[in-house]
Order: sequence, then C-alpha cells, then structure tokens
Amino acid sequence: MLKKRLGKVMGTFLAVSMFAISAEAAQINMIVDSGSGMFAEPEKVYETIDETVNSWFFPSEEELKSMTFSERRALKDASIVLIPCSESDAVVQIYREEKGMTVSYDDSMINGAQARDMGMTKQDLINLSEELGADYILYFRVTNSIPKMSIGFWTMKQTVNVVTDFRVWDAKQQQYSFIKRYQNKGKSSVVAGNDYDSRAVKKGLKKALEQITEDKDKIIAAIK
Repeated sequence: MLKKRLGKVMGTFLAVSMFAISAEAAQINMIVDSGSGMFAEPEKVYETIDETVNSWFFPSEEELKSMTFSERRALKDASIVLIPCSESDAVVQIYREEKGMTVSYDDSMINGAQARDMGMTKQDLINLSEELGADYILYFRVTNSIPKMSIGFWTMKQTVNVVTDFRVWDAKQQQYSFIKRYQNKGKSSVVAGNDYDSRAVKKGLKKALEQITEDKDKIIAAIK
C-alpha cells in the first residue's frame, strides 16, 4: 500500500544524526491538524514545531559542543526517532482526502464559525499510527476564533483567540497518554498588505509551544 510505504521511508530524519539509532527505538510522528492555507508559510511553522519538540528530547548543537566524547557517545543508544511534521503531512493529507475530511482557508474550522469539527478521532489515530509506522503521535490541533479587527489611520490590527489542543497518542495502548488544551491570543498589525491573519494565528501557536514546553517533563514521561 502506497501510504504504508511512504510511512516506512520517513525515518530518514533522526534527531541525533551522528549516531546509529537502536532498532528498538520508538518512532514519534508529529501531526499538525489545521486547515489548508491557515499559515502563509506552513513550512516555517513546521520547522518551529520540529525544533521545539527536538529540544525536549535532545541537546542543542551548542550543548553538544560542550559535552565530552563519552557523553556524546552515550547518545547512540537514544531510544527515540523523531519524524518531522512535513514528513507526516503528506500521508495525513492523503488520509483526509480519502475520508472527505479536507478543509480550505474559508472553512469554519479556520474562520472561527466552527460549524463542523474536523479533529482526528481515536480511530483516525489508530489508522494513521499503522500507516505511518508510529509508536507515538504528537498531535497539534490548531483552531482560532473569529478575528476582531480594528482599523487605524495607517494600520489594521487583528486579534484572535488561538486554541492549541495538544495530545500524545500511544499507538500500542491505543489511547492518549497526555492531553492538554492551551488558549492564547494572537495579535498582528500591518500598514498595508495581507497575511496579517496568518501571523496572528502563528503568534498564538508560538505562545502555546512555549507553554507546552513547560510541560515537557510530563510529556516525556507519557512516552516512556
């Protein structure tokens, strides 16, 4: 099956690439559940999420430089393989298309009306875990309220409430091992131009990532 083959070849991204990872390492995939067009530059949003999650489990490049050879060598036994958001995204998109679950920028999930819920169900995560070959899925569902606008003489300002539902899915147990909702305000302003709504949502998500990082010890415990 094409999707299963795609899932198997996604293990090229290793958080600690200088060492071989144990064959028994747990594969962690990241899914960002948002509508198409929600972010003007989704690849940068994905990179931010990837870097944030990577920092929970592995030392930074600067920290690696300060480690001794023995300490760095010990990393070869790392028991986690992180798959970047962009690698999981293609399989998730195919899955959504086959289930008729795709959304556009004008959909209620994004514009705040939220007339229908596009979130993943437990059965969806069971199916995706199998197709991705994931032991765990870090699930980020990002939605926002209807934007509040204010227009000045030279600028336009927008404020949105951004809700980030973050969950850790344990594929073996077929249940969530960590669940928490983070709510923040995102603000942006422009003199002239567009994408200010996308920037407001991005700022709200960035605040959520900072809050999620504060819970990293609980998240790591939920994966062990």
